[in-house]
Amino acid sequence: MADQDLWRKNLPEDWQGKMADEWDGEIPLKPIFWSTFAVALSVFIAFVLNIWLMEAWDGYRASKVRVSPLAEAQERFEHVDPKLQASPEAELIEMQEQQEEQLASYGWIDPIDRRVHIPVERAMEIVLDEKTSAVAETIEPVEDAPVDVGAAADQESEPAAADHGDAGDH
Repeated sequence: MADQDLWRKNLPEDWQGKMADEWDGEIPLKPIFWSTFAVALSVFIAFVLNIWLMEAWDGYRASKVRVSPLAEAQERFEHVDPKLQASPEAELIEMQEQQEEQLASYGWIDPIDRRVHIPVERAMEIVLDEKTSAVAETIEPVEDAPVDVGAAADQESEPAAADHGDAGDH
């Protein structure tokens, strides 16, 4: 019975004096509500703190991560996709016309280095003139001597006749 008295003293005031058989079925909602509210608030605060700490940690890690200079340089340049040709046949014809025009005209390739382009025919004439003048300089001039064409023809026919005559003797 002493245990029951101790138990009754620990009950809320509105419950004191009521035994299990005397209980009217009324549940005290205020303590349940405030307990539930306190647990929910604690969970919410823990959730918000967790998110805040994760964001802070990600920011800290990002500030400590060293990016390679190559990746940094690559990020600076805008990525450009390759330019596709709208009409390759027409562009090929246009390119060939430009090349033919350059082959048939005079113009600068690089004015600083003084390089020019000239028509192909003219370039071939210049190369031919340079080669023939170089060959002409290496050949020694022959003194003018009269050439007997008939004597030269007789000399050519004599060895041929000698060859035929020698073959018949054997």
